[in-house]
Amino acid sequence: MWPIILLSLTLNLLAPATRGVIGLANETHLLALVNESRIAQSLPALASDPSLVRTARAHSDRMAAAGAVSHTPSLHAVLRGWTILGENVAMASGVRDVFDYFLASPRHRALIADAGFTHAGVGVTDAGGTLFVTVWFGRL
Repeated sequence: MWPIILLSLTLNLLAPATRGVIGLANETHLLALVNESRIAQSLPALASDPSLVRTARAHSDRMAAAGAVSHTPSLHAVLRGWTILGENVAMASGVRDVFDYFLASPRHRALIADAGFTHAGVGVTDAGGTLFVTVWFGRL
């Protein structure tokens, strides 16, 4: 009986870390795609900011829990100290699908290509194979 309980505890402890690694890989991949697009347009790459990442992840978690995509009602109320902020949100089956959606939308593409932004935070939550994504753009 003990080996079964121990195995169960081990699997339960490892599962969140695995999801975290996959989520981090998705976030890193999306930021890389955004930066590749910016560099191709002779714009500087965006630096990842921990406060933007934290709030982007929290918003993606909220969207996943609701099962719907929504924008944050007031960006500056959520994060203080930034001179400008922008937000892209999406829901898709993969990171490349999200990025392609952003590029196909003039408003989303404009945020990616905005030279005023210097930092970004990407949050990706996987809810049963559907990714809920928030990308925050900012300048201090």
